[in-house]
Amino acid sequence: MDELYRINIEAILAQANLIAQLKDSEGTDNEKTIALRESMRGILGALQSIGVIPEAQAVEEDIALDRLTPIMAEVLRQ
Repeated sequence: MDELYRINIEAILAQANLIAQLKDSEGTDNEKTIALRESMRGILGALQSIGVIPEAQAVEEDIALDRLTPIMAEVLRQ
């Protein structure tokens, strides 16, 4: 179980690092928004995998992610 946590924490940190680099990366705003959404989905998936987010709540989290992504993308553009 400890190995599962370690792998998922490393995945969360890697995705967070990618999000932090998005503002200065090359690509269109749409490409950056897609990358942001996928990184955030990766974080949610890792949190779900280790039980932080119950599977029953995953659909609600996915809906929230779809609403939050455009807001975060706008912040990155500024």
